[in-house]
Amino acid sequence: MAVGFLAMVAGTPVGPAGFAIFLLPMSDDLGWGRDLLGGGVAAGTLAGALVAPWVGRMVDRHGARAMLTLGGLGLGASYIGLSLVPPSAPWLFYLAYGLGRLIDMAVILLGATVAVSAWFSEQRGRAIGLVLSGNPIGVLLLVPLVQLVILESGWRPAWLVLGLTSWLVLVPAAWLLVRSPADVTNGRVPEATGAAWTVRRAVRTRVFWSLLVSATLGQMAYSAAGTHQIAFLQDQGIDAPAAVAAIAVFAATWGAGQFVWGFMADRVPARRLLAAGYGLLAVALFLLSATTTFGGAIAYALIFGIALSNHEAVDAVAWADAFGTRALGAIRGAGRPLFLAGNAAGAVMAGVVFELGGSYAPAFWLLGALAIAAAVLVAAPRAPLTRS
Repeated sequence: MAVGFLAMVAGTPVGPAGFAIFLLPMSDDLGWGRDLLGGGVAAGTLAGALVAPWVGRMVDRHGARAMLTLGGLGLGASYIGLSLVPPSAPWLFYLAYGLGRLIDMAVILLGATVAVSAWFSEQRGRAIGLVLSGNPIGVLLLVPLVQLVILESGWRPAWLVLGLTSWLVLVPAAWLLVRSPADVTNGRVPEATGAAWTVRRAVRTRVFWSLLVSATLGQMAYSAAGTHQIAFLQDQGIDAPAAVAAIAVFAATWGAGQFVWGFMADRVPARRLLAAGYGLLAVALFLLSATTTFGGAIAYALIFGIALSNHEAVDAVAWADAFGTRALGAIRGAGRPLFLAGNAAGAVMAGVVFELGGSYAPAFWLLGALAIAAAVLVAAPRAPLTRS
């Protein structure tokens, strides 16, 4: 769990909430629009969508150690590449950021959650919540530190430091990862739940599609708000330190919520919890669209943090509960392209809406409506799963 937690921290800067601190300084210095920078989030996410099915099968076959080791090497290269991007080469930004985003979404997130799901049949929700809390804790710790480096030295040294740290910390930690259950039992995972499930059988169920489509809609909203929230709050008249303080509240709530939702997921049906989380997401987006004060920003940050922690902790549990862990990487990987396409679309759409109309508010209202649709969809299927 410790290595998975550390990997989640390391991937923070290429996640929407982490990259938000770079959005304005890079836009101002490079002369690029926010739609172009948001497009980097989309490009990397879509690249992750293409490789996710393969990553899922590799995690099932070889365990998380090899994948996370390679991920740490690639993540460091991505960050160092971002520190070298010139104004005349947006393609280099797309390449460097895209690599890091691909690793974060397809290697780190999938590898860590599948590995933990395989290890824990009891208290799975709490275990997944603990690992995924690395992301919000990364935001809580790294965003203020990165802001200090940007203010003192600029955004390029900030990326360089992040890259070197990934190489020096994450790669050795991943290599020392405790063996997977398959290694311990000579290829037989101790938990045999869902042994009959295959990708072909899983995709024939309504539960597969309700989990996947609702998560895709939710990801559009999470990505858009996470990527553009600092810029939006500053556009609304909230100065940079206050906006970062609000994001720190968001990150703290996000991290604490992982444990609470994970604990609840061990006792309450996961789909009910997911529906509640998507409802809270809609409230957060509607509130953000109207926020003009620091108090409003704090209220948004609290609700958004609770909603995001719900999805990250409960979604992984819902998939494992529905389909077991024997082929979980392949099953989740099969749906990953659509899921990540939603993530990509959200960041780009919000940036385009801003460039066209000078405000993010219409995008947030639309995405709030989609979050409500996700809540209805994930709560809808009541028929039991079948293996036919």
